[in-house]
Amino acid sequence: MLALLRRWPERAQVIPLVGPQALTQGELLDELRRAQGWPRGRYVVPPAALLDALGGLGRRAGWRTLSPSMLKLVRHDNLADPALLDAACGYRCAPLASRLLGWPQAARSLAALMRPLMLAALVLIWLGTLVACLGPGYGWGLRILGEAGIHGWPASLAVIAGALLDGALGVGLLLRRWRRRALLAQFWLMLGYSLVISLILPHYWYDPYMAVGKNIVLMVATLWLLGDEPRAREARG
Repeated sequence: MLALLRRWPERAQVIPLVGPQALTQGELLDELRRAQGWPRGRYVVPPAALLDALGGLGRRAGWRTLSPSMLKLVRHDNLADPALLDAACGYRCAPLASRLLGWPQAARSLAALMRPLMLAALVLIWLGTLVACLGPGYGWGLRILGEAGIHGWPASLAVIAGALLDGALGVGLLLRRWRRRALLAQFWLMLGYSLVISLILPHYWYDPYMAVGKNIVLMVATLWLLGDEPRAREARG
């Protein structure tokens, strides 16, 4: 920009800011993948109608990745002439490879991809438990508590309270302000639930679907998310 200000063009014109290499969109993505140690990818160009629909959805939802401007860039390759910028200000853009030295490693990029998926899975589990316990699984919950010696209104209260607690955890995971607290609460809840089941109803460990044993996987996933979740002070900063 400073160079253009010093040598401002005499007439209005469009100057493409492109690197010295002519790269298609796929080749550009392959350069980024190579910097992270990934092999070359295979790409499918969506129909224009689908891109327009996604752009409208992204604009209404405020998603930058699906904004119309970003999707417009997807449709165009990096094939413009870099000599136009050189002629206008005497400079050319640096090669892409020279700007990828600090590019995130593959493990970090994969973690950034998996994190929202894991959060979505946990939210689905907790909200699904809420619906199940207050709906078709209500009687099942009463039978389980009956095996533990809890009957009548205490059993009904326990099933309803547990369902509402599960729903609160699901909502808490959706809110960044409460996410750390929700992750901590769900870890201790699953640990306590597993210990109580092991002591009072140990035969549930022999369930062919291993419903209780799967809590171990969820607890490990919770700890991973908790370790990667910024603290409230860091998030505000």
